[in-house]
Amino acid sequence: AVDLEEYVKGVVPSEVSSSWHQEVLKVQAVAARTYALYQRMTNADRDYHLVGSIQDQVYRGRQGADHRVQQAVEDTRGIVITHLNAPILAAFSSTAAGQTEDAINVWSKELPYLRGVECPFDQNSPYYQWRTSFKVEELETNLRQKGMSVGTIANVTPISYSRAGRVARIRILHSNGELILRGEDLRRVVGYAVIPSTQFEIRAVGSELVLS
Repeated sequence: AVDLEEYVKGVVPSEVSSSWHQEVLKVQAVAARTYALYQRMTNADRDYHLVGSIQDQVYRGRQGADHRVQQAVEDTRGIVITHLNAPILAAFSSTAAGQTEDAINVWSKELPYLRGVECPFDQNSPYYQWRTSFKVEELETNLRQKGMSVGTIANVTPISYSRAGRVARIRILHSNGELILRGEDLRRVVGYAVIPSTQFEIRAVGSELVLS
C-alpha cells in the first residue's frame, strides 16, 4: 500500500531518465498518476491495483527519485487527464516505430482518446529495431500453463494485421489442430519483456522462433 504521490515519485525515474527536461518529467508524472488512478478505478475488487513492472508501470520505490523528480511530482500534484470526468487509460511506451495503435487492437477497449497517430519522433530509440528468439518447446509449455490445449507445434504464422501494421492475429498449427491468438496474447504468453511489440516478422530457425 503506497500513497499515490509517493508512488508516482517511484514510477517517474523508472520510466524516463531523471536527467531529461523538467517539463518531460512533469508530463510523465501526470501520465503515471492518471494511469494509476485508472487502474485503481477499474480494479477496485482486486487485492491489488497495479503490478510494479512493464505489465503496468515500472516502480522501484524511491530508487532514482532525486530532487528533480520530486519537484516534477510536486509541481503537478493532483493533476490528471480525464475523459467524461474520469481518469483515462494513460498508456505510454518508449517507442512506436512509425505509428501508435488504436486501443481496441491492444486492450480490446474502444477508447476515443486512444487512436493511432503517426509518430516520427523515435527513430533514434534503441528499441526502434529489435530481435528476439525463444524455443518452440517453451511456447508449447507456456500455452499449456495458460490453459490452452496444444500438441507439438509445427508452424506459427501471422494471419492478419492492424491498420498500423502490427500483428493482429496469429495462427499456431500443432499436432492436435490449430490455435488462433491475438498478437497481444502471444506477447502475454511468451512475456512482455521477451516480445516488446506486436510489430514483428517471424521465422523458424531450427527449434527456435525468431521475431524481429
